[in-house]
Amino acid sequence: MEKEEPESNALLLLALKFFEVSAFGQDPQPDPEPKHLLDGIRSSLLASYPSQDTPRYWEPIPSVTELLQAGVKFELRSNTWDNMLDITFEKGVMEIPPISIEENAESLFRNLIAYEQCDPSIKSCNIASYAVILDNLINTSKDADFLIQKEIIVTKLSKEDIACLFNRLYSDTIVGYFCYVELTKNVNAYYQDRWHRWQTILRRDYFSNPWSIFSLAAALLILGFTFLQTLYSLLTYY
Repeated sequence: MEKEEPESNALLLLALKFFEVSAFGQDPQPDPEPKHLLDGIRSSLLASYPSQDTPRYWEPIPSVTELLQAGVKFELRSNTWDNMLDITFEKGVMEIPPISIEENAESLFRNLIAYEQCDPSIKSCNIASYAVILDNLINTSKDADFLIQKEIIVTKLSKEDIACLFNRLYSDTIVGYFCYVELTKNVNAYYQDRWHRWQTILRRDYFSNPWSIFSLAAALLILGFTFLQTLYSLLTYY
């Protein structure tokens, strides 16, 4: 005899099935005892992602375009459709799980963020924190287009629509228990290191193709010969 699902869990599974596309493409991990439908959807998206229970100071991070200029690389985290929140940054590489954005994703986002703000038992603003990170990264349609091309954002919407969505998503929202404090700290430290920016300029302007490398080598060779000639002339004179 098959074990029957609890009525609340069966309703949640039905809701998750209904929101299968709009719930950001995540594999559902239903909470066995949700308070209500919205709580169940939120819990299924969080999965086992750790919460932030202590309010800490944090600073916004630069946009995708700005980070690229500092040498930051963006990679798609594969096999992570079960936890869209698991964004990492290490050694100049930001790995972001894929997220599916459809036309009704904004309303679902807003409801989840509002729920985090209204329920006093929720301290860790996971969904709002995620919205903050995406808003920081996406300032313009150029930023959105880059993430779409990397298949980090999977959508049929235009790059302009994606940029507008995240730019207005968490307006008038206070995120006291931010979940990406260490990530923002590490990203800003990397971005503010001038050496990373200089490396990027060198690679882009002088090492982007064989002719650039040849031209730089020739210039250095001429400079070296000029220095040796000057040194020889001085030694001969004295």
